[in-house]
Amino acid sequence: MNAFKILLICVFTIKLLGVSHAQTPWKTKCVDQYQLNFFEDPKKNYGEAKSFCEGVGGYLAKVDNQRMTDVINATFEINWGLNTFYIGGNDIATEGDWKWQDGTDLIMRGEVGYHNWKANQPNGETTGNTAVEDCLVVGREVYNWVDISCDENFYYICQKEFQGPFVEILTPNENQRMCTATDCSTATQFEWYKASNKVSTATTSRVYQTIQTGSATLNLQNANIADAGSYSCRYRLGKLWKTTNESYEMAGNPTIHEILNSSCNSDLIISWQPHTNALGFTHKIEVSPTSGGSTRWVDSPTSEKQSTTIISLLPTTTYQIKVTACVTKEYCTTNYSTTRKARTGGASLSVESPSIIQYKNTQTCVISWTLSNKMETGDSYTVELNLTSAPVSSQDANSNIDMKLIDVTSSSVYSFQPEPNRNYSASIKIFNCVWPVEGSCVGNPTENKSFEFNIVSFVIGFLIPLIFYVVFALIIYKLMRKIKNLKKMAEAKEQNYETIQEKVSQPSYSNVLEGTAGYEQAISTTTFRTQVESAYENYNI
Repeated sequence: MNAFKILLICVFTIKLLGVSHAQTPWKTKCVDQYQLNFFEDPKKNYGEAKSFCEGVGGYLAKVDNQRMTDVINATFEINWGLNTFYIGGNDIATEGDWKWQDGTDLIMRGEVGYHNWKANQPNGETTGNTAVEDCLVVGREVYNWVDISCDENFYYICQKEFQGPFVEILTPNENQRMCTATDCSTATQFEWYKASNKVSTATTSRVYQTIQTGSATLNLQNANIADAGSYSCRYRLGKLWKTTNESYEMAGNPTIHEILNSSCNSDLIISWQPHTNALGFTHKIEVSPTSGGSTRWVDSPTSEKQSTTIISLLPTTTYQIKVTACVTKEYCTTNYSTTRKARTGGASLSVESPSIIQYKNTQTCVISWTLSNKMETGDSYTVELNLTSAPVSSQDANSNIDMKLIDVTSSSVYSFQPEPNRNYSASIKIFNCVWPVEGSCVGNPTENKSFEFNIVSFVIGFLIPLIFYVVFALIIYKLMRKIKNLKKMAEAKEQNYETIQEKVSQPSYSNVLEGTAGYEQAISTTTFRTQVESAYENYNI
């Protein structure tokens, strides 16, 4: 039975040690060839903490020099007694005779050697004739040593010979990151990487590293927002390479200096300055709640102030303006942004899209515009139209400038007839706000007309009459020739007729008698003429 109990105790102890050995330190520091492991939950009393440290091959910390104290103090903050850690000092064996766990003397106040007692400590409180504060802690009220009851449960610091390796990432300044071995490290050959790429060692690079014996320094003084991200320090331990990661963010943000509004419209004019490490990168300007065209992408070639106007906003509405420095439009995080609120104006009557149009057929000039927020002004309103004209060309045009102020009541259009050789421009004013009118109007020139070739006028005024005259002349010429030919033909016919008549008028009597045999009378004159004409036609044929 006793053997069985002993076996159970041994198994329980082994399990307890196994759990203890598996406990992970809250933080680990290396100093003077020693490793300091800071343990938190579960809290333990002094005896449990001492046994735990011995179980992992060490002992409660022996803080016997200032360097060890500095490392401990830098590891945690005083938190109203919550961050209280046991260290190895105690006077359990003999009241007032303080020893470290390894049995060496703990230096008391007034003695030669290093100590870090709080004033009036140890105070050696007792209950009756029994001392109740026999153990040493740090962080109870201050970083100094304070004696405390060994039965209370606190955090604890275990110390053992260094079994590294460990490296530290130091920050000499905001533009440098140093990866270096601790005092007890055996790590060698340090190199900085970004992703899988080794950082250049060329000092002309925007980001470069300087490799020394036992360390490597990452230089970021010329970095921009594209260089922000995760870097890793690779160090060699024997034949193995280890890696520790370090995140680097670019300090700074864009700056919004001021946001101006206007009583004449609902636009916002943003005066801002790019991120100092984002020159040449696109900046995104967002307006929320969203409105038409609320996002602007603006390049930032210099660090000078810039002005950006946001239009199409609602009047008398509060918006949040956000300016963000982006590596690309696809990679635009909120890491480098600034916001500011502003309220739009433009609640009073305002003019939109003023323009001037000239109709060529009548030369009439028409100025038109649109009024916004009209419902706030009532039925009647007056627009002051400033009409300015100047000569189209003059050696001293300023001396001939003419300005007219015209009041237009309850209307959005005004028309006029321009004077010759004058160029007109205009602006519209209402409620002390002025809008320029787009376009111009020019009167017809009346003097010093210069010849301008016009193909239509040339065809109508010259070629068509010329063609008409030529055709008419050809027709007359042909008619004259035809009449002349007809006249010649008539003369020829008359000559032939006379010749035939002479031949017919002297026939032989024998023939006449033969032709008129049986007749009592001679051939009449009409018959004779018919015979002559028939003979004439046969002759011509």
